[in-house]
Amino acid sequence: MHISRVQPQGRRFYVGGSSDSPPQPGRDPQIVLERLTEDDAETFALTRRIGYADRELGELLVPAGPEFRTDLTSVPWLFTWLVPKTGAHLPAALLHDGLVGGHDDPASYLSTDGHVVSRDVADRVFRDAMADTGTGVVRRGWCGPR
Repeated sequence: MHISRVQPQGRRFYVGGSSDSPPQPGRDPQIVLERLTEDDAETFALTRRIGYADRELGELLVPAGPEFRTDLTSVPWLFTWLVPKTGAHLPAALLHDGLVGGHDDPASYLSTDGHVVSRDVADRVFRDAMADTGTGVVRRGWCGPR
């Protein structure tokens, strides 16, 4: 298991802008989700883009477009006492879902520096972003992708 060793830095998440407006570093993101049900499966659309200033990749924006869907934090129900579906780690989970995509969904992110993000790099970004949201070491190590 790899646990992020970065020093947490708040304010790395911010308003990610839209096709009509630029990102706004320094402004706290507003996470607005639309609940959807399809074939008895619950998913969510992120209706406002979030931005993240990654230490290595620079600016990452999620989602790239309105087709993005997420299940929030993918945790088996048995372990939601340790890692709930929402909480301080939610921006990091949404960022990760955008970087890797879902079961049948493609990735949905923009890298303003043109980076293509592999699964391994997305997992590292996730762990660092969880640290930046104040998520404790135990939760970061336990729920971080392997």
